[in-house]
Amino acid sequence: MIKKSLSIVLAALMTLSCMSAMLFTASAETYSPAGTGISSLSQITDLTGKYYLTADIGSASALSSAQVPSGFTGTLDGKDTSGTVHTIYTSVPVFAQLGAGATVKNLVIDGAIEETFTTATANLGALSPDTATSTTGVITLENITNNADITFGVSATSSTKAGPRVGGLIGNLCCAVKLDNCVNNGNITMTELTAATSSSIYVGGIVGIVDNDGQTIVSEYVGCENNGDILCDFEFGGRYLVVGGIIGYNYKGTGYKLNTCTNNGNITVTDYGTGYTASNAYKYRIGHVGGIIAYNAIETACEYINCKNTGDLIGARFMGGMTALQLSQAVTMKGCVNEGDISFIAYTATTGKKEVSVGGGMVGWPQLNSADAYMIFEDCINSGTISSAATHDSQWLGGIVGSATNSYYTSANSTAGTFTFVRCGNAGTVSSSDTTGYGGKIGGIFGLQSGSTAVKLNFVGCYNSGTVKGSANTGGIAGQLVGVCRFVSCVNAGTVTHTAGVKSSNFGGIIGACDSTTDTKINNCINKGTVSFKVGVVAGIVANANAATLINHCENMGTVERSDDATKITYPIAPVGDAKAVQENCHDRTGDNTGDTTVSLDFMGVQRSIATEGEETFSLRFVTEITDIQNYLSTGVMVYLTQSGAADVKYTVENTDTVYTQIGANVNGVNTAYPETVKEDTYYSALTVTNISVEGTYSFIVIPYTVDLDNNYAYADAYTVTVVDGGTPTCTAIVPASN
Repeated sequence: MIKKSLSIVLAALMTLSCMSAMLFTASAETYSPAGTGISSLSQITDLTGKYYLTADIGSASALSSAQVPSGFTGTLDGKDTSGTVHTIYTSVPVFAQLGAGATVKNLVIDGAIEETFTTATANLGALSPDTATSTTGVITLENITNNADITFGVSATSSTKAGPRVGGLIGNLCCAVKLDNCVNNGNITMTELTAATSSSIYVGGIVGIVDNDGQTIVSEYVGCENNGDILCDFEFGGRYLVVGGIIGYNYKGTGYKLNTCTNNGNITVTDYGTGYTASNAYKYRIGHVGGIIAYNAIETACEYINCKNTGDLIGARFMGGMTALQLSQAVTMKGCVNEGDISFIAYTATTGKKEVSVGGGMVGWPQLNSADAYMIFEDCINSGTISSAATHDSQWLGGIVGSATNSYYTSANSTAGTFTFVRCGNAGTVSSSDTTGYGGKIGGIFGLQSGSTAVKLNFVGCYNSGTVKGSANTGGIAGQLVGVCRFVSCVNAGTVTHTAGVKSSNFGGIIGACDSTTDTKINNCINKGTVSFKVGVVAGIVANANAATLINHCENMGTVERSDDATKITYPIAPVGDAKAVQENCHDRTGDNTGDTTVSLDFMGVQRSIATEGEETFSLRFVTEITDIQNYLSTGVMVYLTQSGAADVKYTVENTDTVYTQIGANVNGVNTAYPETVKEDTYYSALTVTNISVEGTYSFIVIPYTVDLDNNYAYADAYTVTVVDGGTPTCTAIVPASN
């Protein structure tokens, strides 16, 4: 594998060298737009034709009202033959309606657009209010920037069901799109709201709503960006409210791909949506805000790659840095980042109604409902503050995911499927303000999963350094879980503590509670932070777990304490006794929280025993401290055994679940045993080397390595363990392994 990695690196260097040479030899190109040059939109007479702008249209002082008629399926290029990108100044959408197959590129829109909706259906966008409905056609938008502010209101009769769909570029999208480098800089503001209580409001920085039933083409959004603030400052009552930085509501259609899309605008909703009646209680579409997409109801495959939210999200009832509500049954999020603060505002409770706030740095409320459904979060990071006002009865918050519960909301449940978190990290404060009840389920990575034991949850190499505060089950990685859980090489370095609440509950460095879980394994996890609470159970790893929970090779290095006095219930790892979690090879190193290194190994409890003459058994336990969560994850080891003068050494390497055996002639004095692939439920933190066939003095080298999903390998420092027959094993670091 080392030779393979070297070859890859050398090939990459040669490719970069060739590219550099090309940069200095390439000649400048003159831009050649296709079609007819025009200086006015009224010159577009063929709706299937190709046109390019030769001048700006309109002016800042005299806004143009010209529109391209409905059904345009041709091409409009805003760049002329000199390479100049032109601006259209307007007070209305540029196109009356875009047809399927249209291409618009290299265009700037400026001005100010205002509209008050009085009818049941109304759409608005600076480029086009809507598109033609098509199950086969694709609209292509490239390098379009909107600088125009959009202001809208709804002024319908109280019996009229209004449904405004407003986007920075397109209000209502009814066919597949390819959006590349499209930007909205304009602010979007809602000024009034009068309509039936069953009305719906959908707003997006780029697209308001995607409503494309029957589409089979995957839409792609690449490099799209919203920099405008979105403000909805009204009492919405029981009306559906969905607001997203890039897309408001994905309602119907096939899957989509979002790559390097960014929201930098602040999204503010000043009403929580509490005015519902008994007939529409718990409508989960009331009050959704997402940095990228507010509400995704498309159940086919979706991807978020290297997307980012820096805008603050304020108000609503469900919020997420990427999306508030995610219904897709096959979701991948890679390299996504949330830096914006997510704040759930206070509200006046409706009598007899239970209110919730559900929020996550990536997803507020994801839902899976089939055994083969999945959501993968890889290298995702939250550094924003996530907090909720005390008026919310239930507060389910997480640095990556808020809640996948199926309690309260019977129409939107996670009942099966797999959630996987790989190298995900939280550095922000995640805080519940529930001061009286058990409603705050808070986690550095995942807040609450309850209701279904069929849900699978995998946490691999996840890291929390932020402060996690709650009034109920709270954990550095997860607050409360009931599904089939796996925790591998997870580290908490943040403070896990209580808010002002005084209810007895569970606080853990890794997990607050998994008391109903039937199958949980926690392997090679470390708590380095302070875990404290006034009352209840406090533990370094997990505060509440049943006898089916196995805690293996875990370690507490932080402080575990209760602030009350007398009968303190604190545990360095987990509670002990009947019907409690099984603990194996765990260590309490309270207070030994020294400085981190990028990736280091700590061999704890190297044990040596004699099985039979000539056979040795050594159990090696190592801990990986991860400080660069983007690049390192210890998922395997290579073992090199050497014996001076021995041509044939036999030995067995065994980890927690799988045995690998190497028998035969050595190569250059070295035999190796290592897993070629990383398998589910296979952990490599605990190794046993047995049945060594040669007596005398011998050594073996252990090298931890990482494997990413693209089958790239990386290696940490190597360690050698030298054993003298009859003596005590010693562990010494050697020079770093070469890639």
